[in-house]
Amino acid sequence: MSVKIVHAADFHLDSAFGALSAEQARQRRRESRELLTRLSNYVNQNGVDLVLLAGDLFDSDTTYRETLEALSDALGAMQARVFIAPGNHDPYSAKSAYATLSWPENVHAFTRGAAGTRVRRVRSGVYRAGAG
Repeated sequence: MSVKIVHAADFHLDSAFGALSAEQARQRRRESRELLTRLSNYVNQNGVDLVLLAGDLFDSDTTYRETLEALSDALGAMQARVFIAPGNHDPYSAKSAYATLSWPENVHAFTRGAAGTRVRRVRSGVYRAGAG
């Protein structure tokens, strides 16, 4: 049995883009949100089984509502299991998006320290250790 995996990291959603003008920064944030839809389309068109988002999905603990909605919609549309490991820019905390967002059923956000979960569909496990 083969398993298709997409691994991505360091999206840094809602980065301030401090070197850009306010309008250019807004445009870059919009483009970053559009990346989520493109990733979802890729996953579905290529029969991907697991999506591993490994660290720094967000640039900080400050996120825009539009970004959280786009993220939830895109991940929820994926026909794959999605695992998110917070990174050093966006560590897990009680106030982080990882704890406060109502994630779609196919999404698992790891909380603290080393952890793991079984994935029956592919007869395997996903384990996480690191920041956050």
